[in-house]
Amino acid sequence: MFAYGKGMYPDSVKWQYAALAETDPDSRLGGDIQIQIALGLYASGKRDDAIEVYENLIGFHPEGSVKKQAEALKYSTYCISPNPADCLLVQD
Repeated sequence: MFAYGKGMYPDSVKWQYAALAETDPDSRLGGDIQIQIALGLYASGKRDDAIEVYENLIGFHPEGSVKKQAEALKYSTYCISPNPADCLLVQD
């Protein structure tokens, strides 16, 4: 998350994929890591790739909270602002 916070989005995605390789992708942590991957992809301008990650989580992840967050974030990718951070929905 350090890289993401510093605007180093491609590095963030790379490191999140490395973290995902070390955990169960179907766990809550694995789902959270995949959410971070999608956020990094979107911030890198790879909107379609981010949507693909969200759709995979919505369709196949066993954790309901991960599915719900992925659905909300997928919806936010349709925001029209030039700054992706303006479009993110706040999650409880």
